Formats: sequence, structure tokens, C-alpha cells
Amino acid sequence: MDELIAIRQQKLSNGLSTLERTNKEVEAMKTQLIAIQPRLEQSQKDTIAIMSELTVQQKEVEAKEEVVRGEEAIVTQQANEAEALAQDAQNDLNKAIPKYNAAIKAVQSLDKTDISEVKSFARPPELVMFVMASVCLLFNQPQTWEQAKKLMNAEFLGKLEDYDKDSLD
Repeated sequence: MDELIAIRQQKLSNGLSTLERTNKEVEAMKTQLIAIQPRLEQSQKDTIAIMSELTVQQKEVEAKEEVVRGEEAIVTQQANEAEALAQDAQNDLNKAIPKYNAAIKAVQSLDKTDISEVKSFARPPELVMFVMASVCLLFNQPQTWEQAKKLMNAEFLGKLEDYDKDSLD
């Protein structure tokens, strides 16, 4: 029986030692926890501040994205309008090129006799005056019949043929 008591006493002693060791470890952990508690609290505050800042930034990003979407829609609309204008301009150009080529041929078909005939008019027909006023305009001259007659000199046909048609605005 003494042996049984000794075994139980040994177990009890081991249990008490384990409890004491565990209590010491718990106390050490409590001390460590108390020591790091301010850092944990600061980390928590920092995390809350960062989350708050991220929320604000997220709202700003969303607002900017909305502005960008709006601007993108405007730019897309403007691009579509520009494309439509370009297509209209191309269509107009396609219609004008045959007339342009016909006008070039008409100028090339003129001779000195034609110029002399036009120049001889005391009062030119309205259409002739319109054409000659346009020619005066091209050569930066006053748009009068007198100035038009002065333009129709010996070099007139050459000036018409050599005129830089591509530089017109």
C-alpha cells in the first residue's frame, strides 16, 4: 500500500509541477501579451485608418471612372461625327472631282481667240462676269470688269494653266 501511495504521491507531484510550469508559462504569455497590447491596438487603429482611406480612394476612383466613361462616350460620339463628316467630305470630293477635271479640260481648251472675245465685251453677261470675278479673286485682284480685262493679257492662259490649284484653301 505504501507503494501505491508513493505512486499516487509521485503522480500528484508531477501534476503539481506541470500546473506550476503551465502557470509560469501562462504568466509569461500574459506579460508578453500586455507588452504587445499597445502595438496590437495601434495596428488595429492603423488598419482601420487604412481601410477608411481605401474606402475614400475607392470612391474617388469610382467617381473618376464615371467621369472617364462620360468623356469616353463624348469622344466616341465626336469620333463618329468626325467620321461622318469625313465621309460626307469624301462624297462631296467624289462628286466634285469630275467637275474639277472638266474645268481643267475647259481651261486647257481655251485659246487666244476665246480670250479676245470675252475681253471685247463692254458689258459682259452675268455668268461671264461671275467667272471673271472668281478669276480675279483667285489672283488676289479687285473683282471688277476693268481688272478682269487687265488680267486677260498675253500670259493669261499660261497663268490659268499653271495656277497652283492644290494650294487653294
